[in-house]
Amino acid sequence: MKILFVCGRNKQRSPTAERIYANDPRVKVRSVGVGKTSTRRLREKDISWADIIIVMEGKYKKRIVEASRSTYSPIIENLDIPDDYDFMDPELISLIKDGTEYFIDLYASEIVSEQVAGGDATR
Repeated sequence: MKILFVCGRNKQRSPTAERIYANDPRVKVRSVGVGKTSTRRLREKDISWADIIIVMEGKYKKRIVEASRSTYSPIIENLDIPDDYDFMDPELISLIKDGTEYFIDLYASEIVSEQVAGGDATR
C-alpha cells in the first residue's frame, strides 16, 4: 500500500508521518506539501503513485483534486490535525498513528484485491 501524506508546507506534520512509517513493511510512504514554500511540493506523479492520500487538514483535499489532471483518483482521507505541532512531537506522533492505522486497516484488503484483480500494481 502506497500512502502519500500531505500538509501545507511539508515541514512538520507530513514529514513526521513519513518518518514514522518509513520502515513499516506494510506500506511505502512519501510526504509533500501543497504550499509554494513546501520542502517537497505536491506533483501529479505523487498523486498517481499513491493508493491512499492522507491529508492533515480537509482544505488540502480540494487542492489535490484541483492539481490532479489524470483520470486516476486515489482514496483521500483526512486526519484533521491542525498545524500546531513541531516535527516528531509526541502528541503529533500519537495523532498520526491513531488515524493512519485506522486507514491502513480499513483499506488494506481492498487495495490488495484491486491489484490482484488487475489494478495498477506498479503505481
